[in-house]
Amino acid sequence: MGYALKEMSIEELDLIAQGGTGRIYRINDEQILKVFNDITPEELEKQKATAVELFKAMVPTAISFETVRVGDKYGIVYEFLNGASVGKTLAQHPERVREIGERMGTLLKEQHEASMENTTLEYMNDRVNGWIDRIENRFINSKDAKMLREIVKAIPRGKCMLHCDFHEGNVMIQSGEYLLVDIDEACIGHPLYDLTYHYINHEILAKTPKLLLRSTGLTPKLAKQSARITRDTYFRAMDIRQEVLYKDLMTGFVPFLLVMNLGRIGEKAEYMSRSSLFLLTRVFLPLLRLKKRRFIRHLNCLN
Repeated sequence: MGYALKEMSIEELDLIAQGGTGRIYRINDEQILKVFNDITPEELEKQKATAVELFKAMVPTAISFETVRVGDKYGIVYEFLNGASVGKTLAQHPERVREIGERMGTLLKEQHEASMENTTLEYMNDRVNGWIDRIENRFINSKDAKMLREIVKAIPRGKCMLHCDFHEGNVMIQSGEYLLVDIDEACIGHPLYDLTYHYINHEILAKTPKLLLRSTGLTPKLAKQSARITRDTYFRAMDIRQEVLYKDLMTGFVPFLLVMNLGRIGEKAEYMSRSSLFLLTRVFLPLLRLKKRRFIRHLNCLN
């Protein structure tokens, strides 16, 4: 970064939200500040550039204004969205589950159809290969790393804008418009990634209700109901054979993305519980070995 960042203080700002990547403070009626827990100046500029690219591509999201320094941390000033999350709205009005689920499915479909020509955003396949590099000879051996790379190679690169954490907690409703937030991991790739992360965020996370409530704001029953309507809406215009293929691949892709989480969270993987590491490396990884050929054969049928 070739220039000094503006310094900001959070002493008199109201903390309005916090999560795994940072804290969000309200500056005024028009702006908020997201202070990241752990980010380099280079990564900060990349986050800002991502927000600008998505705005130019007319992806519905908050406008980013500037990057700042807050003590020994870094942050980005965003447009303040004066609304409620989809999760909070749905939790208060469960009778609207069909309406909201269909709007979420339409939003995800439109996001994947956004024009991202001449983008500088990272390709998801390249990002995942980087995750494999991180965990090779640390959590997995070279043979398993090779197997994982073969799976990545079989996934079409795709040209869709991916959110990589699409769920009711990461979509805001403002004046009836649905807007994406927490776009930190946005990239380019095949929609199978987003669809599988969506499946994990609801069907898998439902097994840990506290985590589900914290991320989406929903109970397991309501989260599953909403998610299934979202996916049904997404697949509505798709050929039935492609729909069946996608649904089969999504369930098969779950163990792959869960193992990849070791690389996704970086150094934090060192502090994972033994039970979690055992599940990822001694249950899901052997499952991938067992089903690799069939899975790759099905991936080759994707368009």
